[in-house]
Order: sequence, then structure tokens, then C-alpha cells
Amino acid sequence: MNKIYKIKKLPLLLFITSLLLFQFALNQLFAQVYHKTISQNQSYTPQNREWGRIISLDGQWEVAEGNKLQIPSQFSATVPVPGLITSATPAFKNAGEEKPENSAYWYRRKFTIAGNIPELVRLKIFKSMFGTKVFINGKEVGESPKNFTPLYFSVTPFLKGNNIENEIIIRVGAFISSVPDSVVSGGDPERHRYPSGIYDHVQLLFSGDPIVTRTQIVPDIEAESIKAVVYFATHQKAGQSLELNANVYELISGKKVGHTIIKSGDIESGTETIKAVNIPIKDCKLWTPEEPNLYVLRLSNSNYSYQTRFGMRSFAVDSSYSNKALLNNEPCFIRGTNFGIHRFFEDTLSKQLPWDSVWVRQLFRSFTKMGMNGVRFAIGPAPEMWYDIADEEGMMIFDEYAIWYAYQPDIGSVEEQAADPFKKWGIWPKNLKSKQLIIEYTDWMRERWNHPSVIVWDAQNESWSKETGEAIKEVSKLDLSNRVWDNGWSPPVSAGDIREAHPYFESWTAGSEMIKPDGHKDKPFSMEYMATAEKLPSTFYLPYQYTYGLSPNWHWDQPCVINEYSYLWLNRDGTPTSLTKPYYDAVLGSKANADQCRELYARNLAAVTEYWRATRSCFGILYPFGLAASIPNGATNDNFIDVAKLEFDKYYKKYVPDAFSALAICAELWKTDFEIVQWSGTQAEFSVAVINDLGTTFNDNFNIIIAKGDSIIQTKRYSYEVLPYEVSRRYVKIELPNTPGTYEIIAELHGRKDKVVRSYRTIKLYEK
Repeated sequence: MNKIYKIKKLPLLLFITSLLLFQFALNQLFAQVYHKTISQNQSYTPQNREWGRIISLDGQWEVAEGNKLQIPSQFSATVPVPGLITSATPAFKNAGEEKPENSAYWYRRKFTIAGNIPELVRLKIFKSMFGTKVFINGKEVGESPKNFTPLYFSVTPFLKGNNIENEIIIRVGAFISSVPDSVVSGGDPERHRYPSGIYDHVQLLFSGDPIVTRTQIVPDIEAESIKAVVYFATHQKAGQSLELNANVYELISGKKVGHTIIKSGDIESGTETIKAVNIPIKDCKLWTPEEPNLYVLRLSNSNYSYQTRFGMRSFAVDSSYSNKALLNNEPCFIRGTNFGIHRFFEDTLSKQLPWDSVWVRQLFRSFTKMGMNGVRFAIGPAPEMWYDIADEEGMMIFDEYAIWYAYQPDIGSVEEQAADPFKKWGIWPKNLKSKQLIIEYTDWMRERWNHPSVIVWDAQNESWSKETGEAIKEVSKLDLSNRVWDNGWSPPVSAGDIREAHPYFESWTAGSEMIKPDGHKDKPFSMEYMATAEKLPSTFYLPYQYTYGLSPNWHWDQPCVINEYSYLWLNRDGTPTSLTKPYYDAVLGSKANADQCRELYARNLAAVTEYWRATRSCFGILYPFGLAASIPNGATNDNFIDVAKLEFDKYYKKYVPDAFSALAICAELWKTDFEIVQWSGTQAEFSVAVINDLGTTFNDNFNIIIAKGDSIIQTKRYSYEVLPYEVSRRYVKIELPNTPGTYEIIAELHGRKDKVVRSYRTIKLYEK
């Protein structure tokens, strides 16, 4: 009481000042607590991107397997939602494999609703596969064959209130064959299993009618404002309206930085009413990988609210250059990897890791701490949580839809693939047309377009089809931020789109070392190949051009991203995969151990990464895979030796991170064998490229080191200067030892604070 009394005695100005300081302290405390939560990965809450009160149905569900036609009488197992059927307890036998006798899994959960049922209740299943049908309290609600976009069901008349028990049952197809060939199934010619399940959140959305169905935030970084586009709809009553407070807050501090009022006007039934308002953002902070500032738009009236997160950023490519992208109007070079999330789903070690926010955040940080700033979600979307975490961690996403139909009946015979139990799912479905793709792409875009991390809509991977391009033409106008599109191995649709390239130098087939008619002999890839390797990576458009009559050449002007390269995948135990075994056998011998294979892989990935970065022929390089699956007879894999702990092998940690540093170095020494010349000495002459992806000029030095084992034989220092976003080169000439053996040539770069990065090459000195 005494303290309160003393405060009342303070002069008014001092009292107000104290309150302001107290409020500032609270804001700072809130910011520290929030940042600590993000940093320590203590919790994750799905973002409230829906109008009304949200009731989560995530958690443990009962589950049973059976046929599609009859609800099982017994539910003898449990399964987490979100998750996959492979996480059921007790486990189902051969889950993820095609089993004609058990064509469906049936999920069941019971819940109660306090009080009366609201005017409108919707069920949202963020993502499930393969094919989804919903029953509530014994009555059929609806179904959908879609597998990679949110599903909404109006469930108001099916529910019971006043704490009376409700039962929801959701049926999902047991395998990829459960859905018709008129929808995207996610077929992948290199996968073996397709575990199904409800693999994202499930929510009940309680509200009145009408509602806000979604928003689209269009940042204008020059004007330091946003256009907030709000979509209204009514399920029951025509002619109703909503008047909403629209407030913008900084996510971390909670500080309000923008406000307006949005009035819907009369909302007609059966259609959407769209209203757009501009909201200035006070003290606007841009979203970048280095500073991923986020905002929240909150719409509310006296009854309900809606909120969405966004970032103030722009991204575009310059069609006048093959290698120019702009983030917030500044040059942007993207360095990163691929996450094959759906491939990881079939790894027996995946378990519940994809839905563990601590693990997912650490996965992103495993790569961002190396200097990577981009990732392609390859051949299928991640759970929604991944996009929220990417927003927070500053990782730019190439969001690829779940299309890799590598075998196209229009291009050539698919009889061989159709007879293969795995590759048959990689054949373009006969009835999958642009009309369905427009529906799926639209739903996909609406769920993603407020994420600042999503910079590219990637329509498909390595597929030749007119259908994806036709769909892109229709849906691209929906995104008012005009994101870039990638159309795989089908041609780009507009000048502002990009092309993708997959320059796999190391691909090797046993027996291909035969002598050619010209007397030359193919050999497995080595660093010597890089001296004459292509500088502008190509895209395999030829089958499309030939089949569909595409005029040649125009597409080469499109800005290019290399979103696949470096072929030498290894299983988690260090053994080669089914695709790469011929190469390792040819180069290292069939008895090579894990250390030998891992070192060869890591050195190769680092060198090829440096090479492509130094050519500056593309605006981004994303190697596969930062995350994939290690499976018996699998084709590809990631780099983790312990995926649960996200642990890399020692060779990856030594060679790879420096190759992705924003300020990096490339020793363009591709010659590997040198003959010792005793009478005049033996020299190596080559260029050294300093690669600068930053907006700062660097002046410093690099060293060229000759080493043998742990012993340094020689060090020579050179100065350099590299301008912002440029590559500078300096030619060096070094005297090599006159003793035969294997040596390491290391280019060691200084100049970015105390960070030292290195480029490694191995040479052999020999005498005739």
C-alpha cells in the first residue's frame, strides 16, 4: 500500500514517464521471452490463420485398418495427428506398402463442445493422403481426393453441443493407388513406399456467419506499406456484412505499427467479396535471411478475430540476365539444399521427427549456420509448421508441388516403367489435366502466399507436360506479389519466370568406359573434367521441344537456378546408394570403406559448389539432399549419419560449409596429376576466384598452402579485392615439391572478420 501511495504522490509528468518506461520494459521483456522461445525451441503453436475460435484436434487418435466401404467395429491402435500411419502403436504390418486386402485406414476421435453449437463450424484438415473422407456422429460429411492442400468441410449440422460427446471418423486411403489418376498423387520413380496418414493439423473453426475466408498481404517496401486483401464469404445469409479493426503488430515486440478499418459491404451468398486496403507500416523493417523480421495482421470485431503473419520483402528475377535475382531490390545469390520431406516419410528413422518443432528448427539451423539461405522443398510440401519456422529462421523456399512424373506417354513408350513396381508411379497420370492442376495450385497458393520465406512457386520437377504450363497461365495472376514460377523441364511461361538446371557431372554407368569410335575412352568423373565443363548449365527441354513443337532457344534467356547437382549419394552407413555404387566401385574399388566414400563425396560436393558459384551463370545453387531417406536399394540420400541428432560426418563438416560461405574462395586448379621435372622444377599455375555474395567490398589476402598430411610444406600470400556481389580472380603460380606423392593444395581466404574459409584440391606428383 505504501508503494502505491508514493506513486500517487509523484508529479504527473514523472508518473507518465514511469508508466512509459514500465511499458517499454514490458515490451523488452516480451521480446526477450519470445526470442528465447524461438531460440531454445521450447514450443510451437500453429498460426491462427482462420476466422473465429479454433479448437485443435491434434493429438492421439484411435486407428484401424480395413476396406474403404465399411467403418471398422474395433479401433485397436493409436496414432499421432499430425503424423503418418507408420507411427501407429501397435504398428501395422507393412504400412506404406500396397495391400489390396486393407485399402484404408480409419481414424477416430471423440470430443465435446461446451455450450451451444455456434452459427458456423468448419473442419480444416491441413493435409492428408491418400484421399480423405469424413464422418461425424455416424453421418457422412464429405470427401476429397486431394493430398497436398488443405481440406475444408462445413460441419455445423453434424455436431452436438452442451458437452455431449461427438465422434469424428476420418478415412484415408492406405496407399498411393487409393486416389484416381485425375489428381496429383505424389508419385516418385525413386520411392518405394508411400505411407499415408493425416500429416498436418486438424482444427475445428467456430464462428458466426459471414466469415473471413483468407487474406493476401502484398508488401510495398518502397512505400513502407502493405495492401491487405481480405476475402469474405457467407455460408447461410446473403446481404450480411462485417466491419473489422485491422491492426498490424511487430511479431516479437508486440508493438502496434499500423491500423485501419475494413468494411466488407454486403456479402452475397455463393461468391466471395474482396476488399483491399493500404496500411502504412511505421518504422518498417524488411525481411531478409539475416534479419527475418515478421509482422502480424490481426482482423477483429467484438466477437471473432483472424490473424496472419507476413514479412516486408520483395523478390524478383531480371529476365535480361541468366544470373540475376533481387531480394528487396538488392542482388541476391541463393546458396542451399533440397529437403525431400516426402522421401523422408518412408525412412524408418523419420518417426515423428517431421512434427517435432525442436528438431525441425535445428534442421534449418544445421544449414543456415553454414551460410546457406535457400532450400527447395523437393517433390512435395512440408507440414505447415516448416513454413512458419522457415519464416522465423530466414530460409528462402522454392516450394515445389508434388509432381515428378518422369515418364510421359506422349514422349515415348512407358511399358518398361509400367511393369516396374516402383517406377510405375512416376508415369504421368492419363487423366491428370490442367483443369485439376488449376484447382490444386490455387489451394496451394492460398495457403502459402503470406509466407515471406516462399519466394518461388515450383510447379513440378523434371516432367514434360503442357498441362503444368497451362495451369500456371491461369493461376499466376492470383498471387498479387507476383512470385516467380519454375516449370521444371517444361518451358517457362513468362519472362519473369526461371528455368531449372540439373548438371550432374558424376553420373556413371558401369561399362560405359568402353572405347568410342573416335578412339577416346570415357572415364569416371574426376576434377580434371572441370577444366572443360560447361559454364552455362543446360535444361533438358529437348523431349518437350520435339514432341510439342516448342521453338528452340528462347528459353535460354531465362534466369537460371541449379536446384540439383552433385550425384554421389551415400547411405547413412557410408555405403553407396543403388545409383552411385557403379561410380564408387570404378573410382575407389568395390571394397572401399565408409571413410573413403564419405571423403570423396564431401570433397566433390564442395569443389562443384565452388565451381558453379565462381561461374556466376545462375542466381542460385541448391544441392540434393539436405534431407531425404536412407532405404534399402534407395537411389538418393542426405548427409546425416545420425538423422535424429542431425549429425554430419567429419568429412562433410570439414569440406562443405566453406563452399557455401557468403564470402568464399575457389581454387580453380582442376589438373590432378603433375609430372616432376627435376631440372627446371615443377609448377602449378591456376586462377583463384574470390566469390562475394555480400553488399560490401572486401580487401584482404588469401594464402596458397601446399601440405602433405598434417605438415605444411609451403605458404604463399596474395592480396585481393572483390566488389559487392562480384567474383574477382587472381592467377597464381606455385613451385611444387620434387618428391613423388599425394599433396593438398589449399586456398585459404581471410577478410570477413575472423572467419577463414578454405578450398581444397588434391594433386599427385609422379616421375616417369
